[in-house]
Formats: sequence, C-alpha cells, structure tokens
Amino acid sequence: MVNVKPPSRTQFLHSPRSHSHREGVSANRSNHSQRPRNHVLQALPTNDWERLAPQMRHALLISGQTLHRAGQPTERVYFPNAGLVSLVAESEGASIEVAAVGRNGMIGALSDLSSKSAFATAVVGIPGNALWLPAGVAYEEFQRGGALRDVMLRHTAALLAETTRSALCNRLHSVEERLSRWLLSVGDYTDCETIDVTHENIARLLGTRRSGVTVALGSFAESGLIDTSRGHVTIRAKSQLEDRACGCYRKALATG
Repeated sequence: MVNVKPPSRTQFLHSPRSHSHREGVSANRSNHSQRPRNHVLQALPTNDWERLAPQMRHALLISGQTLHRAGQPTERVYFPNAGLVSLVAESEGASIEVAAVGRNGMIGALSDLSSKSAFATAVVGIPGNALWLPAGVAYEEFQRGGALRDVMLRHTAALLAETTRSALCNRLHSVEERLSRWLLSVGDYTDCETIDVTHENIARLLGTRRSGVTVALGSFAESGLIDTSRGHVTIRAKSQLEDRACGCYRKALATG
C-alpha cells in the first residue's frame, strides 16, 4: 500500500487555498499516450479518451485545498488519480462529510446542469493529484451524449446513493461504527493503510465531538485494530475493523 502524507502545515477544512491559487496547480496538458489511474477515465473508449486528453490539465491536490464551494458555479471537473476529496455539507459553522471521492470517481460532475452550481463544498482531505477539464467542456461532452455522459450519470447515481447512506448512518449509528466505516472507506479509496489525519478533522467530518473520536480510536488501538500516532492512523486488522463497522460499509462495497 502507498502511504501518502499531507503537508503538516495545512489544516483540513480551514485552509484558504482554492483551485484559483497557482500553488499546487499545473497547466501541463495530459499525456494521452498513457491512461491515468482514475477509474472514470479508464472506463472511456479509446477514441473518447484521445479526444478529451489534449484538453485535460494536471493538478496537485493539496490537503485543505477547496476545489469548489456549495452553491457556487463549478469551474472544473476533477478526476483524481491519487488522494481523497471530501464533499462536505456546512450549516451555521458546523460541517459534516456526506460523500468522499478518490480515483474511483470525479469531482464537479454532480451539479445542477442548468446553473452548474455545486451541491456541496469539495475539500481535499488526503493529498494526491488529478486531471481536470474545464466545466464547459465537460458540459458539452454531457450534451453530446457519448461515453463520458454515461459514466457521469453512473457516478452521479453512486454519489447520490452514498449521500443517502451517509444521512442514515449519521442518524442511526454510533460514533464507533461510523468511525470504523470511515477509516475503512478512506483506506479503500486511497489504497492506503496509513491515513494522515487528526482527531479534530475526523470529528469534523463525522459531525461529532473530538472526545468521542479519541475514545473510539483508543478502543481500536487497545484491540490491535489500528496504530495511532500524532496525526496518523494505521489500519492493522482490516477484517476485525469491519466487524466493528456499521452495515453501511458492506452495502457500499456490494453496490460498488
């Protein structure tokens, strides 16, 4: 497994960075001779990929970077190759993760096609890299009705299912069950055994108190399921951690 470490100077969900900043963003065009690791782009037929590749750009995904904000127009559609982006709902100073996207999907596709506004704030949780298309190009491709439209619709359906599960999970399940699910999901999305994240940031994403997260992590560590150090959680016994997770995790695996 690859262990991706974020820059220690950033704070998840509180960084002022956005994609409009030059830092972390590359204007280099995509090399269309080689397919990226992103599953959506891998699913495209060769002719569609070769048509879109020259219009794609590379970007670094920096921990804490805001890709877009809820209710605002999306300027880019991102296709992560590595790392993890959290889709976060915010209200009255509180926030909670409603979905997460790694190299399994894309960021910016789930928006109102008439206003092209984002339904949630997208924040980089685990750093990595991505390819991106201008939103206008992605919209034109959607209107074209080709292969990209099909994968966008499938991805949108999967995200809607995940947000529905998240709403039920946050309402019905304990902090320990939800934390288990979150750790397992992040590990799956990033192919990482070690997740670089603080107790405070986990609590913010789960919409719960930091003290509850600390107690649950301590219980997992005592049981040998994880190792913890400052800013790091390493999964040591995945199958046993699955036993502590709510049924939402297995449902997500079953539906892909």
